[in-house]
Amino acid sequence: MRKADGSAGDADYGRIGAGYSRFRQPEPAIARLIEQALGDARTVLNVGAGAGSYEPAGRQVTPVEPSAAMRAERPADLPVAVDAAAEELPFADRSFDAAMASFTIHQWRDLERGLGEMRRVTRGPVVILSCDPERVSEFWLNDYAPDVLANDPGALNRVMGHGLGRMVFQFRSFVMGAWARHLMHNIHMRDWETATTFLLTGLGGVLTHIAYSHYRYASDPRREEKLDRALSWQGLLAGGFQRTSWSSFVPTAADSVLALAGQDPVFGFRMSGQASNFLTGNPTFSLVMTCRRLSGPWAGTSCPATTTCRSRTCGTSPRRSRGATGCRSST
Repeated sequence: MRKADGSAGDADYGRIGAGYSRFRQPEPAIARLIEQALGDARTVLNVGAGAGSYEPAGRQVTPVEPSAAMRAERPADLPVAVDAAAEELPFADRSFDAAMASFTIHQWRDLERGLGEMRRVTRGPVVILSCDPERVSEFWLNDYAPDVLANDPGALNRVMGHGLGRMVFQFRSFVMGAWARHLMHNIHMRDWETATTFLLTGLGGVLTHIAYSHYRYASDPRREEKLDRALSWQGLLAGGFQRTSWSSFVPTAADSVLALAGQDPVFGFRMSGQASNFLTGNPTFSLVMTCRRLSGPWAGTSCPATTTCRSRTCGTSPRRSRGATGCRSST
């Protein structure tokens, strides 16, 4: 499925492609290797050409690029790119002396089909420039910015290439943001009891980060160097924060299991006022139950277990009743 601007991979260059030609510049050493691999080819097909990085000078290049945004990024002195994807090249068999593709195959929907198409339309060499995720730590960037590569970008790319992976990471970002907002709100409202609870979970996150770092680098040849970085105060704060935000799943997961077993919740309270389990603790369920309470047989008799106790007969605490049926109204 191609994006609105034609992008054929998992990246939407219609959103991220602006200014691409300014910061994506070729590395001369890599450019020389590509020139050597192309040999004496006069006509060259460049698949996934993007803004034109690594297109060889002095040859007749036919660029192919599915993204309109990336085609617009191409400098005026380069040939206009053909709107097509690697899996369906609009050229006859053996049309080019050589073909090339640089840092693009990870975006293809069907790698085998795309490579087959390149082979079909090419008489000579097919040059592919990519990277091996298993050897990414040997990349020269690791000597300058090791933190950039510390989290295995190859594995991350495989995860983010799947819809479930993107959903999990999106939810992770939401959880981290929510945790930070709740902590700052409690400090602002001088709710020191709740704020202290948040900070104690932060301490647990830091301890988890320390244990995981020792496990992760146990057999790494650069173990001491990486541990020094992971256990610096910056690393402790960042790692602890990430793991603390994930720990917010624990109360919800526990109460969800208890709800399935028909038992009362252990925690039973969320700042949103919704139930503390995955099954009924969501806005859609709360809306349905509220409508039923207002218009159905529950009206005037009891409030559902998913609503926050607000009646005076429930006491002065804003926390919900721990009973399975919620709080009874005065009527």
